[in-house]
Amino acid sequence: MISKKVLKAILIDLDGTLADTIPVLYETYLQFMAAKGQKGTSEEFATLMGPTIPQIVDILNKRYQWNESSDPLTQQYWHLLSTLYSEHLGLFSGAKRFIQQLNEKGVKIALVTSAASDLAESFLKKHQLSKYFDCIVTGDDVARGKPDPEAYLKALSKLQLHPEEALVIEDSRSGILSAQTAKIPTIQILHKDEVKLIEGAIPLLNWDAIATYYRATCE
Repeated sequence: MISKKVLKAILIDLDGTLADTIPVLYETYLQFMAAKGQKGTSEEFATLMGPTIPQIVDILNKRYQWNESSDPLTQQYWHLLSTLYSEHLGLFSGAKRFIQQLNEKGVKIALVTSAASDLAESFLKKHQLSKYFDCIVTGDDVARGKPDPEAYLKALSKLQLHPEEALVIEDSRSGILSAQTAKIPTIQILHKDEVKLIEGAIPLLNWDAIATYYRATCE
């Protein structure tokens, strides 16, 4: 339960939450697998949401017994992702308006993502969002990706806040588990009605619904 008296910050995931990156991430995964002579699947892709790119490459390298050096594979993955990121990445409707409203009310805002720093920062710059964020934690800043709580704990540390003083907005199971393990109340943004709900998260359909919830619960 969110308390009006103690909420001081909103911690926001990037891929699939703030940015409509799932199609881009999925196409990157499919192209990478195809280049290795493998057919990617939506089921396998779903299990790769949360880990950093080096971790994803390591998982696939071991799973398919490629026995290749991780650095060239990771560079190949990064090249595919950065190209698709710059060409196709969009912002979910209502997200920027809500962030601007939080900023006007003096609520701290953090970006907590498994994406690399350069991708995250270029996205914020492209959509003129950089000035609204008080803190950014990326995949480059942690040793363990989501669902490990390290990223959210690091964001709390940077903001000098306790878990009960923050609220997380996430979409993926691994991201929600990361926030929950850090003991931070969490909204699961669904975007689609058929998305599987994660126990303990607050399910809301889109950013407009999040704004309505925030006004009713946190102001």
